[in-house]
Order: sequence, then structure tokens, then C-alpha cells
Amino acid sequence: MTVAPQTVFAADNPTCAGRFLGFPVWYRGLTDASDSCIIKSPSELNTAASGDSENGLQKFILIIALNIIEAAMMLAGYIAVFFVLYGGFQYLTSQGDSGGAVKARTTITNAVIGLMISIAAVAIVNFIFAGLKI
Repeated sequence: MTVAPQTVFAADNPTCAGRFLGFPVWYRGLTDASDSCIIKSPSELNTAASGDSENGLQKFILIIALNIIEAAMMLAGYIAVFFVLYGGFQYLTSQGDSGGAVKARTTITNAVIGLMISIAAVAIVNFIFAGLKI
């Protein structure tokens, strides 16, 4: 029995790209619409009028940066959820100690604020990404 290697390319269609735990792939928005799953070159992303300087490389870098920022904000969201759980554990184990309960409530409050900021940041990044019109 032999195992043949499979070639894998990147794309925005479901056959080539997906998300893992909600994290976007770094190349989201950089592939063509066909099923070929090939990443576009920066020159293909150029939308400048003829005679103007090309902006394809800037768009290429911006798209990758937005995908990385979105992944970082999602990671921050997961960390905030962990701290909400950790604060709940602190609250349960404070055993009536008012100092421990206050510390636990502070942890939960800060984690919820961080979670809201993270969700808002991901929404803003997705809004900017949708407005790029590639």
C-alpha cells in the first residue's frame, strides 16, 4: 500500500479554507473565486487607476495584518472567557472570605470588560475587511 501526498492550496471557498476554533486562516481574502485554491499575487490585488502607483502590495499586507489582528483578538476573547471561569472558581473557593469574594468579582468584571472589547475589535476588523472590496 502506498500513500500519495496531497497538494493543498488556500482559498476562501469551503473546499479549501475553514476556521479552527473560530480563528481565520491567514490568507482569507487573498484567493481567487474559482475552485483552484491559489493565492493571488499582490499585482492581482492592484485597484489603482492606470498611471497611478500600484497599491496591490499594500492591500496584500493589509489583508494579512487584518487576519492576524482578528486571530489575536479572538485569542484575547478566549483568554477572557478563561478568566471569567477562573474568577468563578475563586468566588466558589473564597468560603465566605470577603476579601477573596471581592477579588473574584474584580477578576470576573475585568474579564467581562476584556471580552466585550475583544468582541468589538473582531467586529471592527470584519467590518473593515468587508469594506476592502477586493
